[in-house]
Parts: sequence; C-alpha cells; structure tokens
Amino acid sequence: MKNLLKAEFSRMFRSKLFWIFMVLSVLFSVHSIYDEATNPVMDGDSAEAYGYVFEAALYFYIMAYCFAAAVIDSLFISREHADGTVRNKIISGHSRASVYLTELIVCSVTGLVMFVVNLAIISLPFLKFGIHGMDGWVTMRRIILIAVLIIVINAMFVLFSMLISSRASSMVWSIVFIIIMIVSSGLIQDKLDSDSSSRIRREEGEYYDESKILSDTERKIYKALNYILPTNQVLHAYDIDDYLADYKDISEIPQKKLNIYLAGLSLLDVVTFAVVTTAGIALFRKKDLK
Repeated sequence: MKNLLKAEFSRMFRSKLFWIFMVLSVLFSVHSIYDEATNPVMDGDSAEAYGYVFEAALYFYIMAYCFAAAVIDSLFISREHADGTVRNKIISGHSRASVYLTELIVCSVTGLVMFVVNLAIISLPFLKFGIHGMDGWVTMRRIILIAVLIIVINAMFVLFSMLISSRASSMVWSIVFIIIMIVSSGLIQDKLDSDSSSRIRREEGEYYDESKILSDTERKIYKALNYILPTNQVLHAYDIDDYLADYKDISEIPQKKLNIYLAGLSLLDVVTFAVVTTAGIALFRKKDLK
C-alpha cells in the first residue's frame, strides 16, 4: 500500500486537475476577502469587521468545496477506471481494500492541502488588522469541524467514483447527491426553525400554526438528522457554537463544554466515515472490473 500511495500522490500532485482546482481555490479565497482586506486600517473595529469576513470566507469555502470535491474525485478516479489502472493494480497483487483506501487517502489529503492554502490566504489580512475581537476558541472549533467534514465528504464521493466507472456518470451522480443532501439539510433546519418559533408563539399566547409544531418523536428524529448528516454540519459551520449548544445561551456554557460537544460531533463524523468506507470497500470487492 505504501507504493500505491507514493504513486497516487505523485499522479495527483502532477496532474493538471489538481493545479486547476488549486488555482481556482486561491482565486476563490482572494475574492472572498478582497474588498474588506483592501480597506484602510481605521481603528479596532477594522479588525473586528475582518473577523466576520474571515468566518464567512471559511463557511463559503466548505460550501464550495462540497461541489469541487465531487468533480475532483470523480475525474481523478474515473481516469484510472478508463485506462485499466485499477484492474492492473489488483492483478499485480494489491487487494481491493488497499486500492480503495489509497484513493480515499489521496483525495482526502488533497482536500486538506487545498483547505490549508485557503486558510493561509484568508489569514494574511490579520497581519494588517491584528486579531482584536477574534474569539480563538470559536475559530479553532470551526476550522476543526471543516477539516473533519472535508474527510467525510471525500469518503462519500470516493464511494461513488470507485463504484461507477464512467467519468460523466460518476460526476453527475456525485453532484446530484450533494445537491439532494444540501437541500434536504435545509428543509430539516427549516422544519426545526418553524417548530421552535411556533412553540415560542404558543407559549407567549400569540397566533401560531399548529401544523408546524412537530411531535416529540418527529422533533427527536429531525434533531438527530440535524447533527448526523454532514451537510447539516456544513450549513452550520458559520454559527458553530450556537449549533453545538443546540441554540441555548452560549454565554453560560464553558469553552471546555463546547469543545466536548465538538468532540462528540466529530465522533459522529468518524462513525459516518467508517460506515461509508466499509460499505464502499464491500461493494467494490463485488464490482466486476472490465
């Protein structure tokens, strides 16, 4: 597997695909912060204002990366299907699990490299503005969550790419899948928001729509999905502390407890990663390679 990793990392970092998306990532990062970063330093409010831009840039990056990963993973892996490289690796004695895990590791590391470059670029203006007003703990939790999500997202797309040999089909199915996931996550959050606002109106004696109030069982299911689905976590990368605290008053919650909540959320992602990867390897072992 060591030799497989060396060969695949070499192929990835020498490919036009990687460098095209790296350039696009850099341009996206610069565009995200350009207007605010070029403003003159007036006072401490300048640093605080850029802090919000920095947080928004991280959020928009992980949203955009969901679609970028679908394309990168599909195009990178499908090329090996097309030229028979996957089949040749297995014929030469490598196990299917090793081949699968190699592609997963390479795609995940590539995503993390792109994220680190993005993080470095959007952090540069702090040299100009300083970091006054920035909450280091919140930023750390957001960065950790995004890094974990990048690995989980790649696990899902590698599954599609390893099982679907056609380059076009693999990419289309991956993009359709992530769109369905994001839309579903938005609908789940909308259900929970409508339920919460309707319950508040009911308690205050105001008019409310009874049909928007979920039953206890429905509410538990929606809240579980809100934390389990990676795309729900993507949507909440911006308001991460409120999300971790289940929208309770975070001023009363110690940082240590929020970190524990993040660890629990990351553990859910590890379980998702393990389930998706195990299923992918099991299905890939049964795939007929032509």
